[in-house]
Amino acid sequence: MSFDVYAGPLCCYYARAARSPTDPEQEAARDLLPSIRGWQRIIAPALRSAGVGHPEWDERIDAPTFTQDLTHEGYWAVRLVAAYAQFDDLAEPPNPPTIDSLAGDPALARLRSHESRSRFAHVHACEAWLPLRIAEPISLEMPSGRTHPVGGVEMLKAELAALQRVLIEGTSANASPSRTIARGALDTWHALAETALRSRVPVMLDY
Repeated sequence: MSFDVYAGPLCCYYARAARSPTDPEQEAARDLLPSIRGWQRIIAPALRSAGVGHPEWDERIDAPTFTQDLTHEGYWAVRLVAAYAQFDDLAEPPNPPTIDSLAGDPALARLRSHESRSRFAHVHACEAWLPLRIAEPISLEMPSGRTHPVGGVEMLKAELAALQRVLIEGTSANASPSRTIARGALDTWHALAETALRSRVPVMLDY
């Protein structure tokens, strides 16, 4: 099963799932664009309450889109580096994350229910990031109907850069298989966040 990170207009992101096999993706994106514009207006009051400006970004149907394979293993390896950087009294596991190991991981267990208030909140709590100045994740109902914390691309990029420094400044733990996987995923994710920030488009996890 793929685990990608996407950067681009939301109308194009949701069009991939909404279109029929015979419809061009751009046509589906054009059909969805009014809904995305309406959603921007709906979330504006919640963003203003959090001190965030008007929700504007590039939603042109022909705007460039970018997708990179983060992998399930890579995503969770990054999450583990972030969790153990916060709870440095715990020993970080050297092996790559698996479904079984994640379920019993002590650092992730400490984070449960307060990811949005953690040191790396935009990495832990969010699956969507808008190119806006969002200091802390905000709970929003997405166009899909799901409600979850949404972060800012700028803060995501800053947290990923901080985690890259954690790996650079670390000790022999950097040689572990898990951190090797995390390093590759971090480089991929950070580069895409940088591209999204420059292009003024959202970032979404896609899995």
